Amino acid sequence: MKREFTRYFLYGLLTLCGTLQSKADLTFSQVAGGFPIVGSDQNAVFVVDANDAEVVTTVARCVIQDIKTITGKSLSLTLSTSLPRPLQRRGEPNQNVSLSLGEGWGEAVILAGTIGSSSPIDDLIANGKVDTTGLTGVWEAYSLQLIQQPTENISQALVILGGTPRGTAYGLFEISRRIGVSPYVWWADVTPAPMSCIYVHGDRTAVERPSVQYRGLFINDEDWALLPWAKKTIDASYNNIGPRTYEKVMELLLRLRANCLWPAKHGSSRAFWSLEENKLLAKAWAIVMSSGDSMLRDNLWEWPRFKSGNNSSNFTFATNPQGVTDYWAKRAGEARDYEGIYDIGMRGLQDVALLGYEGQAAQLAGLADIIATQRQIITDSLGGDPTKVPQIYIPYKEALTLYNAGLKIPD
Repeated sequence: MKREFTRYFLYGLLTLCGTLQSKADLTFSQVAGGFPIVGSDQNAVFVVDANDAEVVTTVARCVIQDIKTITGKSLSLTLSTSLPRPLQRRGEPNQNVSLSLGEGWGEAVILAGTIGSSSPIDDLIANGKVDTTGLTGVWEAYSLQLIQQPTENISQALVILGGTPRGTAYGLFEISRRIGVSPYVWWADVTPAPMSCIYVHGDRTAVERPSVQYRGLFINDEDWALLPWAKKTIDASYNNIGPRTYEKVMELLLRLRANCLWPAKHGSSRAFWSLEENKLLAKAWAIVMSSGDSMLRDNLWEWPRFKSGNNSSNFTFATNPQGVTDYWAKRAGEARDYEGIYDIGMRGLQDVALLGYEGQAAQLAGLADIIATQRQIITDSLGGDPTKVPQIYIPYKEALTLYNAGLKIPD
């Protein structure tokens, strides 16, 4: 059922990353000196820092499930801030334990973390146990390194270092990729081949920063494919595209080493930002949100439901500048703590040209005012220099004509 529509709605996905430099590999038979993810007599324990970005824990859970799918073995996940404690799930009592670094983790540990955000990782760096060349602060870079005797309590560790949190997530999913789990394992029902054991041998792998900084997916024309499917299946309780659908899309993005999502925005689709659960997912999966409508808005769903201070329903900056400005500013404030790419400029509702300006000269002047207003909103709502906030001008239809006519887009 998933496979039938997947080929229709998943398009426009760019997954370019740097060249993989590999000196380590995974095998499905025991090797001398190999690190046992799932071994003949022991299994590795996953460890992440509780204070690292949420996406690290989110993806670690996915990889553990991938390993279980292939081997039938359930690996444990420990959250640590240098003193490890068992994973605490929602609704469960706190189970803190006081242990020295590595004690109680087992002899084989998969330690994943972001440089500067993971105490165990930073401890290894400080003690010269891992190589951070080309990683520190590098956008979405990661390295997998097999370390012998990282501490007195651990004989081997597979260390996954990320230059940024998404880099750490990509490093974790590299394990899934190498054991034969397709990024489309869920969407296309691609069942990986079963294996009894998984070993790592070698030294390290490293991936340089992606060739393209923002890579993602635009859910478009969902009315006849994704929307009716979501309503009938995993988001039936919302009767619309909802959190369960978006969570599976976000998981797919990270498995493909993508990072950006333009959510569904036809009038029949509920706006992404209208559900708190959706926003929490964007944080949990570290997805950069954007939109084909200005300032992260979803005009067809949101504008009819928005009440501005002047109570005007006119979606025209020329005649209702305060109402439209309030509309944009509210979203910028809501999105302050999330990664986003802000579409600047403006078009009318229902995929029509900018309204309220007669003639090209007036349109150019109007768009200049609109963009200046949006940049001020970004400055006021997000703070600091607007040139540091990702923005995009989409030269679609008449927007391209105006750009070619001399519209000035800020750097």
